[in-house]
Amino acid sequence: MCAPPPPPSKQALLFQCVGCGAFHLQRLGRAAATGGRVKYSAACGPPIHPECEHCGQRHQLGGPLWAEPLHDLDFVGRILDSVTAAPSRFRTSERIRGVLSVVTEELPDVPLYHTLDQLSSTIHCNTPSLLQLRSAILHAGFRVSLSHACKNAVKTDAPASVLWDIMRCWEKECPVKRERLSETSPAFRILSVEPRLQADFTIREDANPSSRQRGLKRFQANPEANWGPRPRARPGAQGVPTPPEERRRLRQNKRKDPGEDAAHRADRLKVFPCKRFKEGTCELGEHCCYSHGPPTPTSTAAAPQDPEGTPKQSPPRPASPAGPGGD
Repeated sequence: MCAPPPPPSKQALLFQCVGCGAFHLQRLGRAAATGGRVKYSAACGPPIHPECEHCGQRHQLGGPLWAEPLHDLDFVGRILDSVTAAPSRFRTSERIRGVLSVVTEELPDVPLYHTLDQLSSTIHCNTPSLLQLRSAILHAGFRVSLSHACKNAVKTDAPASVLWDIMRCWEKECPVKRERLSETSPAFRILSVEPRLQADFTIREDANPSSRQRGLKRFQANPEANWGPRPRARPGAQGVPTPPEERRRLRQNKRKDPGEDAAHRADRLKVFPCKRFKEGTCELGEHCCYSHGPPTPTSTAAAPQDPEGTPKQSPPRPASPAGPGGD
């Protein structure tokens, strides 16, 4: 009987595309069994090309991160059984049951996840429902699960090429205006390739997880409306504070200028002569908002005079002293 291969390094580096978000993991070390002994050495990499194979953008490096299972499922199961047996023991027992139920449904060997809105925003198309995307992945022969970290997360062992083929098939049902896409954008480069996989979006029964069917509180929700940081207390405040809804209503359009009264606007514009009336092309007549009367003569500024009526003259400037060599 052959012995199982030794486990590789439990930490890995992350190579993620800045355009489409596709990621690859690079283990920090590798293990090789030789003659009953295990030899650990540095890993060789990187596992990808400098440019993304899907959109042609560059990769950014992150990590190291934990690449092994995140949870001890035996320990999680015991806690879940304990909370289910005595739900009145904890005030947040419903939330504990919901979060731990999602943890037990996660794929243990898939450390990272995709988000549904990120896949759709990359190619600028409508977002499919979570059940449709999960069903398409299951029809393609891969595993899929949710994640306790994000309600729109999709954990799957399907490669990025399969996910983009599924999104290409979805885009054919909800077409994108290609003329608005730049030729260098990730959306244009991804959609310019025909899908090799014909996705099936028929809803499957196993696409809906058990925790979702039972209506458990899987993700944290705000305990009340308008929950969050409040404004600081002001010194000398008196009376009952204004509710947040009322303050929000009073502050609507506070930066916009108030509307001008129609009568005031008409009086203000009647001061200016109508240009079309001068050209003889104004057909509004009395209904024109500008003036059709003769222009008022502008008074010319007269020179200031003294009380006797003679114009004032500026006093003579004093003669500048002669410099060296002057007469």
